Amino acid sequence: MLPMRDGVKLHTIALSPLLSSKKKWPTVIDRSPYGAFNTELLADLYLLFDFAAVSQDMRGCCQSEGNFTVWHADEQDGLDTVAWILKQPWSDGTVYQIGASADGIAAFEMARGHPASLAGQFIIFATAEARRTFYPGGTYRKNLIEKWLEGTVPKQAAEIIAHVKTEEGPSAWWDAVEIKGDQFKAIDWPTVHWAGWYDIFLHGHLYSYDGFQERSNSSGQHWLVVDPCGHCQDASRYFPHNLIAGRSILPVLMGIQLFQHNLTTSHVPEHVKHVTFYVMSTMDNTQHGNYWTSLDNWPTATMTPWYLQGDGSLSPTLPTAATTASSSYSYDPTDPTPSNGGNNLLMACGPLDQSAIEQRDDIVVSVIRLNGTSLTVPYNEYPSEFSWYFS
Repeated sequence: MLPMRDGVKLHTIALSPLLSSKKKWPTVIDRSPYGAFNTELLADLYLLFDFAAVSQDMRGCCQSEGNFTVWHADEQDGLDTVAWILKQPWSDGTVYQIGASADGIAAFEMARGHPASLAGQFIIFATAEARRTFYPGGTYRKNLIEKWLEGTVPKQAAEIIAHVKTEEGPSAWWDAVEIKGDQFKAIDWPTVHWAGWYDIFLHGHLYSYDGFQERSNSSGQHWLVVDPCGHCQDASRYFPHNLIAGRSILPVLMGIQLFQHNLTTSHVPEHVKHVTFYVMSTMDNTQHGNYWTSLDNWPTATMTPWYLQGDGSLSPTLPTAATTASSSYSYDPTDPTPSNGGNNLLMACGPLDQSAIEQRDDIVVSVIRLNGTSLTVPYNEYPSEFSWYFS
């Protein structure tokens, strides 16, 4: 029960390799709300590669004391835990961090404190964008937030939910658990990021990778893999090529090599480059998609603006005064818009048919016509971020 700076004790397990000639080891840490026999086991994987492993229940979770703070205590708790590791006789003075999902968010939080001894991170399906996770486009994400809290910290969930609903707009409360802008400059170690196109944290993870790779002190030392699914393993059946149940072993190998100081442009699994991703398509289209590609950086997009028209269509032609009209809808927060699929957790996910939901009277639908093919686009799910990109 490791005491933090405020006296709260966190349940912590430290393991050393069973068969090793060393007396001191680099350490891999995983901090989690899920417990020692869940995602914290990711740190134990590195025991096989002659690392020590430290797993810790986050504040207010599982066997740790205190209350869950929606990651507000995780920067300091992470730093305190690293400071303790460095004082141990079995530590060689270097620490690495792995984290998936909520554990990955904890990794981003510790990165905010930029401990000097942190030598690398492997971050899986996570985000450094807090408010967007709870309020994507400004809309409260009820199903994801409430079911996750009720399942993870059931005795604290009601109080946390009530508070989160008072933090609808941008505020210092969200700023305290985000990395953005100039804050990326303090990142001074290499990372591997594993994201997913249908992952709940897609935008935040890609934004965070860009900040690490382009704006940090360790610019150019970061790697990204984007699979089709992320958390959304139900969608793996739609993307069958070059996948094993939606997963790729590639980022796992990269995470191991990163911590072994072997992940360089000349020594990387499959000779991949810094950005590797699955090219999406319909299930039976292998000519224009359903394969992996690897690039030095994201391809440069050619942007074409499209405009909402008075008849509900979208067009690259700017509306004139003669064609201007409006559409409106009434939104009732007590009757939230459901979803048959998408970037979801704890419900159906993936590229599923939304046409029945589009018949509701609290949704406005626009139509894009490309080469004679109509695409129906509901645009009130993320009302402040209505952007579509065609290259």
